Amino acid sequence: MKRNKWFLILALLSMGMTLLTGCFGQTEPVNSQPKTLKVLASEWVYRDFGQLFEITHENVTTELINMDQLYQKMYSQQQNMKDPNAKPIEPIDIYREALTGPNPPDVVYIDNVAIFPKLVEEGLLQPLDTYIQKEKYDTTGIAPAVIDGIKEMGNGTLYALAPNFSAAALFYNKTFFDKRGVEYPKDHMTWDQIFNLARQLTYEENGEKKYGLSMGYGDLYNQVQQFVSQSGLSPFDKDFKTFTVNTPEYEKIWSTFIDMQKQEVIAPPFNYEEQVKKNGGKMMPFVEHDFISGRAAMMVMRYEEIRQLYDVMNGNMYFGPDAQMPEKFDWDVVTYPVMEEGSDIGGLVYYNGMMAINAKAQEPDLAWEYVAFMNGDKVAKARSQASWQLSSRTEYNQPPAGLNINMQAFTALKPAPMQDDNAFYTKFNRLDPWSIYQVGQQEFEAARTGQKTVQQALADYQKKGQEMLDNLNKGLMTNGQQSPQQSVGGASGVRPMPVMP
Repeated sequence: MKRNKWFLILALLSMGMTLLTGCFGQTEPVNSQPKTLKVLASEWVYRDFGQLFEITHENVTTELINMDQLYQKMYSQQQNMKDPNAKPIEPIDIYREALTGPNPPDVVYIDNVAIFPKLVEEGLLQPLDTYIQKEKYDTTGIAPAVIDGIKEMGNGTLYALAPNFSAAALFYNKTFFDKRGVEYPKDHMTWDQIFNLARQLTYEENGEKKYGLSMGYGDLYNQVQQFVSQSGLSPFDKDFKTFTVNTPEYEKIWSTFIDMQKQEVIAPPFNYEEQVKKNGGKMMPFVEHDFISGRAAMMVMRYEEIRQLYDVMNGNMYFGPDAQMPEKFDWDVVTYPVMEEGSDIGGLVYYNGMMAINAKAQEPDLAWEYVAFMNGDKVAKARSQASWQLSSRTEYNQPPAGLNINMQAFTALKPAPMQDDNAFYTKFNRLDPWSIYQVGQQEFEAARTGQKTVQQALADYQKKGQEMLDNLNKGLMTNGQQSPQQSVGGASGVRPMPVMP
């Protein structure tokens, strides 16, 4: 009996390997010279990608250089630092040491996109353009949000590819629009056009407020910061010596959001206490979600939320017989609104599995084969059925069965530039800019509540922000390095990794 059981298991394993080979095609001959490819990555990324390469390239063994362990070593060294003024160890230092050390990786996974331009600037990565031209590697099917976004971070040269990414779009409730007799939004509409639509969609029904637009999660100031990123604005100059927010551009953004909230066009943050009083203790799943609950006609959402929305609208979720589920409605998506006519810049884009080739790779050609394979059609096709992330190969982005939506809305625009808080953190010894941003939040709140005009709030923010920046720079000149304890705002310690909104 045991022999039959093991025979069946071996047969199934053999069948699985045959199916994988058939899916990805014949690769290197089995009798080719064995090679080892060194991969710098977190363990979970390596498991997701590296083993797939080994299965389809039988003469290659991938060796993991564990990024998780290197980070742990960094944090341990930071905690043991005796000199508070010592230069902190940065993620860029970890990459630099790994890429130039005695056991350099061939393939480099980059989990912190903010340091990618620094790796390029220091010549630590190989450009991929030569390989692409030589191998006639097809990049035409890769989303502009990926190919153009990564090129821009490399000053016009492609130094990396990413097989998956996350992007946002504008979801809209077609039933809501039909009820109000308003024309649906279209791709590439500006924010001003979307705001005009939202005004037409805002109304009150049976004592309940319905809103034209929800910007997503967080308070109004966080939504303002999304606008700032999309506009390409930064309050700091490149040397972090000059602070600039008292400008017409900032005034327009602040005024726009404050006016939208005064007109009750943008949905305010959800009030749990008020809702508990209204529903009398009834279970109301997703009542806090502006779009799923039907509270807002349009909402900025990320692609990953489609799964939840799809399941709710198709009755695939059950919370018990007494739960009051949201009403079902028809919906679709359009591109993230742009700042002005003709712009192709959308919202923030997050890359998953971003990979490059070490400039000191011992196996550069094999490293390119790895990068090309992982970002190619065959892997994209195989992973598309099991992933709820966007594939960089747009052909394989298919909605759930029976759902017909505008998938191109997620891939058509270039990403908004990210604010590089890491450079600030490096210069001022473990202090991130939050203490200064917090002043902006306080001044914005003063303008929102009418305590100050927008112009006065920005002028005060400008003055306070510059004073804080001056104090930080004086600390560097006096002490050689600014101590976290001496910094304005009291921020100290290891800077947390950014959280995706």
